[in-house]
Amino acid sequence: MAISDHTGRVTQPRGLTWRVLLLGLLLCLFLTGLIARAAPVLDRDGRLLRQFPAEDGYLMLTIARNIAIGKGMTVSDGAVATNGTQPLVTMLWAVLYKLSGGDKVAGVRLVLIASIVISSLTAWVIFLLGRRVYKPLPGAAYLAAVAALLWYASPPLIRHTMNAQETGAYLLIVTVVMFVFLVWYDRRERLHYALLMGLLLGLAFWIRNDAVLLAAAIGIAWTLLARLDRDRSPSRVVTELLLVGFTTLAIAAPWLIYNKLNFGHIVPNSGIAEGYPIHFAANLRFVPAKLVEYITVIYDIDPKVEDSPLSTFGFLIIAGAFALAVGWLYRQRDSDGFRFLSLSGVFTMTICIFYGLFFNAPWFLSRFLSPLSPSFVILTIGLAAYVMRFLWRIPLGRVAVILPAFLTLIVVHMNIQAYTWGDYHMHFQVIEWVEENVPDDVWVAAIQTGTLGYFHERTINLDGKVDPAALEARITGQTEDYVLSTPARYIVDWVDLVDILWMGGGFNEHWEKILENREQNIAVLMRKDPP
Repeated sequence: MAISDHTGRVTQPRGLTWRVLLLGLLLCLFLTGLIARAAPVLDRDGRLLRQFPAEDGYLMLTIARNIAIGKGMTVSDGAVATNGTQPLVTMLWAVLYKLSGGDKVAGVRLVLIASIVISSLTAWVIFLLGRRVYKPLPGAAYLAAVAALLWYASPPLIRHTMNAQETGAYLLIVTVVMFVFLVWYDRRERLHYALLMGLLLGLAFWIRNDAVLLAAAIGIAWTLLARLDRDRSPSRVVTELLLVGFTTLAIAAPWLIYNKLNFGHIVPNSGIAEGYPIHFAANLRFVPAKLVEYITVIYDIDPKVEDSPLSTFGFLIIAGAFALAVGWLYRQRDSDGFRFLSLSGVFTMTICIFYGLFFNAPWFLSRFLSPLSPSFVILTIGLAAYVMRFLWRIPLGRVAVILPAFLTLIVVHMNIQAYTWGDYHMHFQVIEWVEENVPDDVWVAAIQTGTLGYFHERTINLDGKVDPAALEARITGQTEDYVLSTPARYIVDWVDLVDILWMGGGFNEHWEKILENREQNIAVLMRKDPP
């Protein structure tokens, strides 16, 4: 691989030692990401079920397992039909549960193994994408490998892509779409690429329905680039975008129609429940911090810091400076770097506008903004290499050693830290209480039913994410009447969530609080008049 010094002269790496050291550092980054993902699969200290699957991940696993064992797309022991999931990945997980014979532990193991494969494919596509963006630079393949493997070894992204949800698959399809976008732009006869883009966007919608933001970004970026390129016929551009749009809609239509006919609205229950009630711009102050997290690629910002107005202003300055820097770096309009930056910028804007202005749950922001990570890591590594070579006058040969060595030390340390608390799950105290005190045939209810519902199948959902009746009761303020109409004998959840019910009026008339343990964060209500 050719490299250059700060004068721009192209040279070759000197000696076998340099090559071995470079490959060793890249291998170390790869092994860090692989081992961090694979270690919980061995189930040491109960990590298989605790370290990676999130609360909503267990919701998807519950639905997937029910499909595999013949109960259909349901929750609550097959009693409640639901659309509160992302369909394509749920179907994939259902196949894995079918292979495991419906076994809950073996099913989780197969899902985590599949997640490792999906993440590895994403890293490979990031490498291909980065190599194309860095193409004018000497050492493009090296820089692309550093970007891809840093993404692969990043502790926050390991957490998001191994959460048993659709996140990993969605990041893969986003990266593939960006790569096809660059290839598509270079072709004069592009209708078949427009058809391919429509197919990919339709697939992305089945993976996660906020892919409409990705589709919007594709349309806007393509239009803006076409206006800058005088060789692009406006009628041709309109034809291509119409083909993309109609193909995407045709593929998405079956899921939209299913939702409308069976549940009364095209948005799944989970999306409505997560966004209710809507408080305009409730998350806007948290967005700059999340952007900085993905600019750094590997750093989780403390939530207490995020909530400070001064910190928000500081993060906004950092994000703005980063945007200006990469804008200057990739300013050549006829380059893949400029086109990639244009698409990445528009996609960033669509995601930030939607989740900053029209979404309420700040604890989901990191995951929902994670689709920005493939493009951000490419931009960050490209900028870091430029700064080291041309501003600090460090020859690329030294950059090739210093940059991955520094990053490797950081991610190894952070992944070791993540592993030390990997045997803890914030919902398992609820499971343990139910397993010790409630027979399998007795119904319980909870606001959060992802993890609990996976292990205790007779669980009734109260926040409406997967239960349409519960969602309607929540919106109309009839949750108490709804839960009394069910066979639930206990309500078990986090202390603060149970207190919302307990102090909301009416619940203390029919329910008795039999447990409140703030140290373990669990509270239990028992029904006074059993159904």
